[in-house]
Amino acid sequence: MSQSESIITDSAHPPQHAANRHSFPRVSAVRLALLSALLLWLSHSPAKLFPVAYIALAPLLISLTRARKFWQAFGRAYLCGLVFMGMTCYWIGLTIVGYTGSQIGWLAWLVLMPILALYYGLWGSVAWRLSRNLTDGGRILAYAATWVVVEWLRTLGSLSMPWAQLSYSQYLFTPALQWIDVTGAYGLSFLIVLMNGGVAYWVLHRGEEQSTRWVWLAGTATLLVCLTGTMKMLLPHAPQVLKVAITQGNFPMKGGSDLLPSVFETVQRMTRAVKPSDKVDLVVWSESTLPLVSYPRFASQMTAIAKEIRTPILSGAQTRNDKTGAENNSALLFGIDGTTSQYDKQHLVPFGEYIPYRKSWPDSIAGKSGFDFFPTDLTPGTASQTLSYSKDGMSTPVTFGVLICYEGTYPPLATASALQGANILFSLSNDAWSQSHSQREQHLASIVMRAAETRRDIVRSTNNGISCVVDAQGRIAAQSPTDTETTLTYNAEIRSGLTPYVRFGDWFVALCALVALLLFRKGEKLRKARTKT
Repeated sequence: MSQSESIITDSAHPPQHAANRHSFPRVSAVRLALLSALLLWLSHSPAKLFPVAYIALAPLLISLTRARKFWQAFGRAYLCGLVFMGMTCYWIGLTIVGYTGSQIGWLAWLVLMPILALYYGLWGSVAWRLSRNLTDGGRILAYAATWVVVEWLRTLGSLSMPWAQLSYSQYLFTPALQWIDVTGAYGLSFLIVLMNGGVAYWVLHRGEEQSTRWVWLAGTATLLVCLTGTMKMLLPHAPQVLKVAITQGNFPMKGGSDLLPSVFETVQRMTRAVKPSDKVDLVVWSESTLPLVSYPRFASQMTAIAKEIRTPILSGAQTRNDKTGAENNSALLFGIDGTTSQYDKQHLVPFGEYIPYRKSWPDSIAGKSGFDFFPTDLTPGTASQTLSYSKDGMSTPVTFGVLICYEGTYPPLATASALQGANILFSLSNDAWSQSHSQREQHLASIVMRAAETRRDIVRSTNNGISCVVDAQGRIAAQSPTDTETTLTYNAEIRSGLTPYVRFGDWFVALCALVALLLFRKGEKLRKARTKT
């Protein structure tokens, strides 16, 4: 047997329970990993079969339980992650091909997917190592705890991509989201893995006494979370609201600098069309609507429009610092009194807004791929910064937190705004570049999680969809049709107070890391005890 085959195939000496006549048929490790990948994909967009998530990992867990070597566990989990992420993020290749006109997009997809799959391989191998000497309940707990830690690791670093996290599959199942204001979305991922562990145990031990005990325990916990979550959804509404008009101009990503003035004219026209009888408190434009680097005169026009309609305007913008020359992806708030405040995007998209290790790349690879790097990197913002303005009838200003596009996938950016006093969050995005409705829904799933974690309404404006308002319970309260020019008006709630997750951050991740360490020590003690006997 070759080295590559030994990584993923079953050992000739299966665990004792595998020989039981009631155990799961000897399906190959490859097929089990591929089945889990398919089920995980079905639980996310575009299929959105969210109940499938609670059994999706069971085939892989069965395969990991049978593994006899560290690299077998790594290979099986890696294969699952590779296929799942490859099918889920196909839009990466589609996007780059559409944007550059070059097949280099599919090369980028082929390179990135094996890198993302490393996290799954890491989880599988570490979880297997921790659990190999534990009893069944300890093994299931080890799988869930290590999953949470690895999901958290996926959010670290400027090159990270915490996309399609396990909990995000539940973004349309609102009752399950109501406790993530305590644990963060990681708590929901933990619960889903526990359920999968219970299912895997039952399949492996069918016909044995108490074979259903772990699936019943995990199922009961899941049911309690959903029932109590339903009760939490009955919380009273906030007494004060901010009436927003969300513009969706339906303009494409490509088109060059010649398109920018027409984009500005389109959204300007939509803004002026907002009726005074609507009594709107704020007009919201999407990411990058204001190309102030190319057309700085638009800034004074924005101030004039805000004064004309007697309503502040929040817009995404491309800006340049006159002192340093740094270019930023920003959000600007234009007040009716002529004042302007600014937030600069902190977490930039690699190869979309800056080139990592630019000096190591050739100035142009156009001769090989037809793709030219953009000449100037954007500069990230240095800190979270809230924006605010005084609303008529309120004794204190309304404070905003802004998440620009990809920032919505990072929980600390949303919680930092809430800690700084944000009463409401805004998500400004440009999803036209993806050329995929699946990507838009996958992106929206992360925004839903941020709303439920912080207990803040999130107002989302995009250039072509999905524009919406997500309420503090994580429900999509209002939504515009995609790929249409439209203005959505809605009363978003103004909230205060801090959730446990906002106050204490990723305490649940730290707890899972501690549990994993304790389980490892327990497993080592059991191993030594068996060795002595």
